Amino acid sequence: MSAYAEFKRLKLDNYTFSVTSKNEVGPAPNVSKIFVAQKDKLTSIQPISITKTYLEEKNTVEVAWFPPKDKSMIQSYTIFWCKFPKERPYQCDGKLDWVDVEPYPKNQTMIHKIPLPDSEIYQLAVAANTEHYSSGMVWSTCSIIKNKVLSKVKDVTVDNTGEDFALVRWRLDCSDRGRVVVGYQIEYCPLKTESDTTTWDDAVCNTKNVTAADGEQTKILNLSPWTPYKIGVRVLTRGEPGERSDPVIERTNPALPGSEPLNMKIFATNETATVHWTPPAIPNGQIDFYKYKYWTGNKNSGLVTFSNVTNETMVELPNLLAFTEYTFEIRACNVLDSKVHGCSEFNSKATFMTKRGKPGQPNEPKVIFTNATNVEINWDTNFQLGAPEALYWDIKVSRAGEIWEQRADHDADIRHVNGTMQNHTLDLSTLSSEKDWSPNCENSTNTNLFNFTIRAIVLVDGNNISGLWSEPITVPAYCKVPLPWLTLILVSIIATSAAIVAIIGLCRAWTWFHKKKEFFDKLGRELDDK
Repeated sequence: MSAYAEFKRLKLDNYTFSVTSKNEVGPAPNVSKIFVAQKDKLTSIQPISITKTYLEEKNTVEVAWFPPKDKSMIQSYTIFWCKFPKERPYQCDGKLDWVDVEPYPKNQTMIHKIPLPDSEIYQLAVAANTEHYSSGMVWSTCSIIKNKVLSKVKDVTVDNTGEDFALVRWRLDCSDRGRVVVGYQIEYCPLKTESDTTTWDDAVCNTKNVTAADGEQTKILNLSPWTPYKIGVRVLTRGEPGERSDPVIERTNPALPGSEPLNMKIFATNETATVHWTPPAIPNGQIDFYKYKYWTGNKNSGLVTFSNVTNETMVELPNLLAFTEYTFEIRACNVLDSKVHGCSEFNSKATFMTKRGKPGQPNEPKVIFTNATNVEINWDTNFQLGAPEALYWDIKVSRAGEIWEQRADHDADIRHVNGTMQNHTLDLSTLSSEKDWSPNCENSTNTNLFNFTIRAIVLVDGNNISGLWSEPITVPAYCKVPLPWLTLILVSIIATSAAIVAIIGLCRAWTWFHKKKEFFDKLGRELDDK
């Protein structure tokens, strides 16, 4: 017959239970009543850290506990014990013995020895009693036998983490540990995922020992960022180490990615490019975004750089120049906290060439008139040509000036020049059938101003693609070769300077000659007198 009853789904209120017995003769004449106070009152008077220690004395167990938070109401303690072959949390079965003990007058650790009838394992509990109610049985939370703590460390928590550390706290619910406990051993293993089944004896696992004097906490250092760790704590005693606690799994904080994005692949057309990549091997976080930039050293406009961010592992690069070399660079970034975004110092970089396409705008050509109608035109390829070389060049010449702007015939026919050429000579008198289009030096009303512009034509997939026209350059035609006034002026200055220098030199030579002549004449006369 069961010696106890269990009531479920009760509220946390006060209860009074009545217990009686009955046999074949009839019910007992008296009823036992048990008052159970509400939860807050019970927990405030419960004994703390009940520890049982099997002493070397024959069949003797020592019970120790800390007084409850509210000890002023305690009138006595009751120690219960019963035999069971295994340690808690197994329920007792069979005979239950107990003894009442008086509380110590001061706030001291309660210690009491109990002789047992044999050397079997006994479960043990303590209840604190007031005048009106009891705390109820509180089972032992720590067992010590032969200098070994059989109970597990409890309440292991990770209270603080950083990129490379974790602050671990725990609790050993033993009230009489000083004679046995010498320290604690913290075991920790990095996991690939939170569901990783890495065992404690794996080569990646590490241990750290702390002394009992250091308290029930320690900081584990040199951890890897954004890595889940399985952490367990066991007590170290003068005998064998205790049982490892139930593991907790905690992930360290993110840090800057420790490597560059991988497997970059670029697919380019003549106007766009698509770039794919995979996350870095050492992400140090969940990779919140990627920061990329790309640029080209355009010969005409210099270094042109574009930059942006993306959350994906691919990006489209629009509006690219045809047949142009670009450099693409990308870094992985993590959000370290709500205010700090950090990008890795490691980057992946690659160059790619867009395919053939439409040429850009050439530079202004250089135009030199050699006489009134002949003109020499020079140009270069220092611009986005859109192909390795031009198929041919178009040269367009038109009349300039207010009078010609209002006339529809101001443009001459376009001339084609071989793509390998970078200069060409034109006879303006052959470009247009209009009589007054070519230079006319005898007509003073003719402005004789001409615009010159060029463009490149390239071959793309069998088709001729025309580029942009260069900015027109306006040049006046010369009706006669201008006199070399600068040369004449320079020659005159040089000749005059040379004449002045020669005259000064002659004057100084004549003066020197006369002085020497007078000296020798005087010397001769003196010699004659002697």
